[in-house]
Amino acid sequence: MSLQILFKLFLGFMGFFFISYPLHQFIIAWVATRFGDKTSRQNGGLTLNPIYHVFHKPTLFDYHYLVEKSPLLYIFVRISGVFAFLFVAVVAGLPLRLGLIPYATSSGGFLPTLFEYLNFLEMIHFNIFVIFLLPIPSLDGSAIIDVIIPEKLWKTWLELEKYGWVFVCALLIIPNMIGVDFFMITMDSIIQSLRIMILGS
Repeated sequence: MSLQILFKLFLGFMGFFFISYPLHQFIIAWVATRFGDKTSRQNGGLTLNPIYHVFHKPTLFDYHYLVEKSPLLYIFVRISGVFAFLFVAVVAGLPLRLGLIPYATSSGGFLPTLFEYLNFLEMIHFNIFVIFLLPIPSLDGSAIIDVIIPEKLWKTWLELEKYGWVFVCALLIIPNMIGVDFFMITMDSIIQSLRIMILGS
């Protein structure tokens, strides 16, 4: 793997941790607050400060409060955050589609061009948007499981949430290792359809 690719990955994940992830958390906190949940306001979750969200991990909502009001409300609050990733993908990709950022490559140089970086940022955030919708423990898509899982399995489900990203990594890596790329092919198909629908290409 070239130094340029590694540097693009580094910049991409800095964009995730310092821009889109705090925005994701803020949206969930804001939507929960709008429906009367005071948890985020009390815990300081209504902030875009990336340091606070990454290192303090404030509780953004009261699960029992939202579910008692409506299970669908709880799902809506959880799912709302994923649109932060879609927003960043569109903001990164739109200037490229409109021709505001001229096409340019670094020709093997260490630093990626602005065009290359925005294209990469768009790609990874479309991927993150789709991944966060999966019903995997700790991801936003798991909200559906949260409200239908039997009470006797609830503690086990909460334990699995600690390993959510292990499941994601396994889902991304293992099929590729054994030569079964169905998951990635499906992901690519969904992401390309989203890009065409939203950005036109």
